Amino acid sequence: MEKFKFKLTSKVLPQSDTTAWCYAVIDKKVSDEIKENFSKDKNPSGSITVITTIKTTTWTTSLILDKTSDTFLLPIKTEIRTKEKIEVGDDISFTIQIKKAMPPQVHQVPEEDSEEEQK
Repeated sequence: MEKFKFKLTSKVLPQSDTTAWCYAVIDKKVSDEIKENFSKDKNPSGSITVITTIKTTTWTTSLILDKTSDTFLLPIKTEIRTKEKIEVGDDISFTIQIKKAMPPQVHQVPEEDSEEEQK
């Protein structure tokens, strides 16, 4: 298994009163490993971008840190649950692959000609 790819199983839980968005909890051990190894890859909001696969569906989303449990949550929108016939309360298997932050690109800016060279 690649260092930044994880295969997990979790129960699908609803977010608050709505089932429009549900989530899977990333277990504590994996959440700690992600925080330890990929904190530099966090988005400005503190989330971490991942490529996720559940059954036949692969998409890019962000893991959200739940400060109460100190674990990451994987949001699963209705469209994906409908396509894959996933219900709230189901145990699902899925993979997440951390989408590593790209190092800043260095662009060479041409130096302006000095006044002496222009004369």
